[in-house]
Amino acid sequence: MEPIIKAKFEKFREKMDLDGLPESAAFERFVNYTILTGHQPDAFNGDSELFENVNVGGPEDMGIDGIAIKVNGSLISVCL
Repeated sequence: MEPIIKAKFEKFREKMDLDGLPESAAFERFVNYTILTGHQPDAFNGDSELFENVNVGGPEDMGIDGIAIKVNGSLISVCL
C-alpha cells in the first residue's frame, strides 16, 4: 500500500476504533468514508448507524463494498 494512503488509513482505523476488523474490511470502510465525506463533509457526524449501513461488503457481495443514496443533497438512512 502507498505510504501516504497507509498512514491515513491507520489514522482512520484508530479514530473509528476498527482495530478488531480484518484489514480488508476496515479498508473498505475507509474508502467508503473518504468518498462520501468528499461529497458531503458532515455525512457521518453523530450518525454511526448511517456509516455502518453504507458498508455492505461481505463474502458474497459481488464486489460491492458500499452503497449510498443522496436525495436533495442529503444521504438517506434506511434501516433494513
